[in-house]
Amino acid sequence: LLRRVARLVNLLEDYRVTPEAILLEALESFEDQTNSIVINHTGLQLENERQEGFYRKTEVVDAFRNLITNAIESLRETDHPTLTLTSQVSGGNTVIRISDNGRGIDEGVRERIFEDGYSTKDSTGFGLAYAKRIIEAHSGSLRLVDSVSDAGTMFEVII
Repeated sequence: LLRRVARLVNLLEDYRVTPEAILLEALESFEDQTNSIVINHTGLQLENERQEGFYRKTEVVDAFRNLITNAIESLRETDHPTLTLTSQVSGGNTVIRISDNGRGIDEGVRERIFEDGYSTKDSTGFGLAYAKRIIEAHSGSLRLVDSVSDAGTMFEVII
């Protein structure tokens, strides 16, 4: 029985991580695409101040990748492309903001961006919908905080 409990504890430890660590892991997969982009992540909580939780890490990494993919795509035609990542602990949750200074999201489509199959570009239209489902499955929320055409976009993840 003790061996089984020890294995269960070890298994649970595999799921124990900080949201910031998951975000940075997601960002690592874009290294070859971000050479010309200024990435500012100095606003992330210091490691000793981060709040650990239990997450299905692979899924949350995918959710963050979808948000980062959209940010990178919006930065393609920007003179000084910048991706900014911040985090803070609030009310027992971690609040992560992913923002860019790209082309923004047109006002007329903002209400639809989380719909399955909706896209303003040549894609499946499931990236943001999937990200939202994953974050919500972890008792969190994902929302568009701000988006101004030609002034960038900010998404907020509370998890």
